[in-house]
Amino acid sequence: MSVPITRDGPYAAPYSYRLAAGESWTALTISAVFDGTAASGAFYPCCSIYTQDGKLVSRDFPNASVAAGASAEVTYHPFLRQASSAAPPSAATAPSVATFYRAARLGDPAQTIGAGATALLAWPNAKLPTDGAITGPFFPNFYAQINGAYMADVSLRVGWEDAAYQKACVIGTTNRIASADAVTAGSYFNGVSPLTQDTHNWTTDFEPDSFVNGDLKHAYVVNGDAVARDVIEAWLTIRVWVASGYTGGIPGYPQ
Repeated sequence: MSVPITRDGPYAAPYSYRLAAGESWTALTISAVFDGTAASGAFYPCCSIYTQDGKLVSRDFPNASVAAGASAEVTYHPFLRQASSAAPPSAATAPSVATFYRAARLGDPAQTIGAGATALLAWPNAKLPTDGAITGPFFPNFYAQINGAYMADVSLRVGWEDAAYQKACVIGTTNRIASADAVTAGSYFNGVSPLTQDTHNWTTDFEPDSFVNGDLKHAYVVNGDAVARDVIEAWLTIRVWVASGYTGGIPGYPQ
């Protein structure tokens, strides 16, 4: 059974309580109010517990000082943790996202790709992040520019004129961490017609990436047919996360 021990002050600090002979004592909680009206400077109200032979076993005080003239209360309780004055950790940083796109269903003209040709995708539209991390399109309308040091992922999805022929889409620009511009027949996807799940024949590409300030990003399409074919729809999405201090490359990684 716990027994409260109270003393009405004021008492000069430090204040001690002496146990009677044969009396045992286990502190469940200790609380003291400090009157700082006469303090000559900022102070830390403190609760310290010592053994009978004078060894310190506990000391509790707030993590910020109390201004001169102010009062405060300090409390000891087993396993009571002191509140931190540090700012709480922020939530995981969301990426900056840019999408470059064209779509006939949105009023954009189809982009015709010559027979057996490789061409840069042109972007008549762009949805850009408000923080300026990615801007464009440039030169004149093929390239996105990345304005900082970032880790990233990049995805490309292209809808083609419906028919059975070889076709591919390839994310371009030499990467900082992986091979890129692999515009070869080995990257083609065989198209089939008709597709049951899509209106068009779709080709896709995806890659992890990284950037330093001023890097550019673009995309290719490859028409493997013996006649010209149209790109009806295309979407290039770039997501970037800040990588402070990144200067490019990973040692030993294929470039």
